[in-house]
Amino acid sequence: MASLERLSLGGVPQSVLVRGRSERDPVVLFLHGGPGMPAMYLAHAWQRPLEEDFVVVHWDRLGAGKSYFEGIPERYLSVRRFLDDTYELVNILRGRFQVDRVILVGHSWGSYLGMLAVRERPELFSAFVGVGQVTGAGRGDVGR
Repeated sequence: MASLERLSLGGVPQSVLVRGRSERDPVVLFLHGGPGMPAMYLAHAWQRPLEEDFVVVHWDRLGAGKSYFEGIPERYLSVRRFLDDTYELVNILRGRFQVDRVILVGHSWGSYLGMLAVRERPELFSAFVGVGQVTGAGRGDVGR
């Protein structure tokens, strides 16, 4: 399966790319970095082997990539909003693919968002993988 879709998250259309071999495979949701650094356009370069065993979902969060539009209200670009949109998307995926939990992969700033999501709503996730994990910038470790 391969589809580029527009879903309403928080009442705002946002884009997801869904790829995999079987709808019965475990679902992986990829949270890109940034917050404005989408990775959907790079998916073909690295994820094809994963698609053999997983349904891989890329989501361009509001304000990034295919989910960007002119004049997005600043109040929409908050961590709280991104978390709420994450949970809404996860619940859509749980229903669509008939799974209890999804695997969450976060890259860079997406790893920060992913850690918050797993801490706040652990019942939605079977695993979390941090890639290029955000660790402690701003605590005096920059430039060392």
